Amino acid sequence: CCRWRGVRCSSRTGHVIELRLGNANYDIDRDATALVGQISRSLLALEHLQHLDLSYNNLSGPTGRIPEFLGSLKKLKYLNLSGIGFHGSVPPQLGNLTQLQYLDLFSSSSMGAAYSTDVSWLAHLRFLRYLNLGSVNLSTVTDWPHVVAMLPSLTVLRLPGCSLSGMLPEPVAQLTSLVALDLSRNSFTGPLPEFIGNLTGLRMLDLSSNKFTGPLPASVRYITGLRTLDVSYNNLTGLPREVGTLSSLTGLYVSHNSLEGDITEEYFRSLKSLQHIDLSSNFLKIEISTKWKPPFAKLRSANFADCKMGPLFPAWLQWLVGIEYLDISSAGINDRIPDWFPAAFSNARFLSMSKNQLSGELPAN
Repeated sequence: CCRWRGVRCSSRTGHVIELRLGNANYDIDRDATALVGQISRSLLALEHLQHLDLSYNNLSGPTGRIPEFLGSLKKLKYLNLSGIGFHGSVPPQLGNLTQLQYLDLFSSSSMGAAYSTDVSWLAHLRFLRYLNLGSVNLSTVTDWPHVVAMLPSLTVLRLPGCSLSGMLPEPVAQLTSLVALDLSRNSFTGPLPEFIGNLTGLRMLDLSSNKFTGPLPASVRYITGLRTLDVSYNNLTGLPREVGTLSSLTGLYVSHNSLEGDITEEYFRSLKSLQHIDLSSNFLKIEISTKWKPPFAKLRSANFADCKMGPLFPAWLQWLVGIEYLDISSAGINDRIPDWFPAAFSNARFLSMSKNQLSGELPAN
C-alpha cells in the first residue's frame, strides 16, 4: 500500500504515517472525484498515523457526525476534515490529539452546520499552529477568545461564518503570533478597536461581512507586513490615511460601507505592491491631481463604482497599463473619452464606465 497514491510510509519503519486523500478537484466536479462512504474505525489500526487529509470527500456517513474515535489517533499532527459536510456537535475527544499542529473542520453542510457549545478542549492542543472552524456554529460559546489566546503556537485563526457576535474581544490582541486572522461573515458590532494594531505580524486580515461601525483605526499602520485587508460589507464610516503607509499591501477591500470623505494621493503614497483595490459602494470622493502618477504599477483590478472622481476623466488612470478589471461607473464624470484610453486599457477584460456623462468616440480597436 505504500506505493498507492496518497499513502506515505516511513522509510525507516515501513509504518503508514500519511493519508493525503483530499479531493483536489472538488471545485470542478466534486462528485466525480470524491471518495464516498464513511470514515471507518479501521483507521485506528494505523497507530503511527501523523497526517490525515480527507477534505472535500463525501464521507459524512449515515450519522453525518465527526467520528469521536478520531481522538484516539494520538500521533496525529495534521487533521483536515474540511468540506465533508458534517453536522451535529464537534466531539471534544479531538482535544486528546495533543500533538496536533493543523486542524481544519470547515463545514459546508447543506443539512445544517456542525456546532460546538464548548471549545475548552482546544486548550489541550498546545502545538496547534493552524485552526479553521469556518461555519461551525459557535453562537453559544462565550469563552472562545480566552481559549484560543491560550494556544502559544497559533499563527492562523479562521472563524468565518461561526455566528459570533458582540464587540471584538480584547483577548484577540494577545495572539501576537498570528499571521492570518479571518473573522468574516459573523455579527460583530461596535467600533473596530485600536488594539487591532497590536497584531503586528498579520499578513491576512479579513473582517468583512460584519456590523462594525465608526472609522477603521489608524493603528493599522503598525501592521507593517499586511498584504490583504478586507473590511468590506460593514458599517464603517472612516478610512484613515495611515492605510497609505502599508507598503506590503496587495489587496485593499473596503466596499459596501458608509465611508465618507476625500481620498487623496496620501492614501496611496506607499502602496507600491497593490494589485487589487475596491472602494465601491461608499460615499467617497477621489481628489487626485491630474499630474499624479500612482506608485502601484502592478494594479490588476480596481473598483471605484459610486466614488466621485469627476467631472474630468481621471488622468492618473492612464498609468494603470496592466489593469484587467476596472469599474468607474457612477463616478460623476462629465468629459470626453481621452486619447490615451485605448493604450491604457488594452489589457482590460472587464471595463465599466456606465452612469457617467461621457462624450466623444470609442476607439475603433
